[in-house]
Amino acid sequence: MNIHIIKAHRIFIKSILLCFLLTAFLAVPVQSQSTPVPTPLPRLTNPTVMAPCGLPASPAKFTSDSTVTTFNMTANCTFNTGLIVEPSLFLVFESGVFTINGNGYSIIGIGPSDKGAIFVGSASTLNLNNVAIRQTGIAVETRDLARLNGSNILIRDNTFTYIFFSGEGAQVQLENVWFLNNHSTANAANRGSALTLLGGFTGITNAIFQRNTGAPNVVVNNGGTALEFNGCLTFSGNLQADGTTAATSYSGSNITDSNSGACPAEGFSYWLSLTPAPPSGRSQKEKSPPRRRLPGRWP
Repeated sequence: MNIHIIKAHRIFIKSILLCFLLTAFLAVPVQSQSTPVPTPLPRLTNPTVMAPCGLPASPAKFTSDSTVTTFNMTANCTFNTGLIVEPSLFLVFESGVFTINGNGYSIIGIGPSDKGAIFVGSASTLNLNNVAIRQTGIAVETRDLARLNGSNILIRDNTFTYIFFSGEGAQVQLENVWFLNNHSTANAANRGSALTLLGGFTGITNAIFQRNTGAPNVVVNNGGTALEFNGCLTFSGNLQADGTTAATSYSGSNITDSNSGACPAEGFSYWLSLTPAPPSGRSQKEKSPPRRRLPGRWP
């Protein structure tokens, strides 16, 4: 009887010691290795997959928690649908700071439609560089307090009631921009065949408006917009809806035109590198002089 009691007592003591050692082990802090924190990705309000070209493979709305979210295009991006906003846009930036580096490539739509390319919301800033936007409805639309900074941009072959629209309170700065072969279907005095402004401020430095059609005016400055032209400025071959009457270059109030003269026909080697290569059947004499080619494939 005493032997059993002694064994039970030993087992009890061993159990207490084991619990004590386990508790002491767990109390020792574990030295963990730190892992790098990944850069926050844009928070999407609708799921999206990135296409090989560097932009979303399907229409997307973006907000961003990071300071700047950057998209680097590596090829031409073609889309054939838009988001259900008013009107439909492919890339919607709702809040945050974003940069699209086009690297000489194009954002391409499906031709005349109500499907547009880029919408910049009231809480967003978009830096748009070295990119062509073509064959869409609306190329770019900014609203309310949105900010858009653009450089080396080609807006080409787009068709809708307005092509580039800036809403009330928007702050837009464009440098080296070329509006080419765009068409407004509105045929209205308050819609420009290239640029329509409504409030805010728009500053344009070095611009070519060429062969835009469908409206009495190429650029329309409505409301309380302040519009300033600086650097060179060219309006060439822009026609009204009848296809024969020359369109007025710009209309509206609060316009400051401090341009330094027409853009040289063979100047702006960067812009001219956007021009499509001539068809193979074209004679050598008709070809333009050699131009510096930049990375990417302009249309």
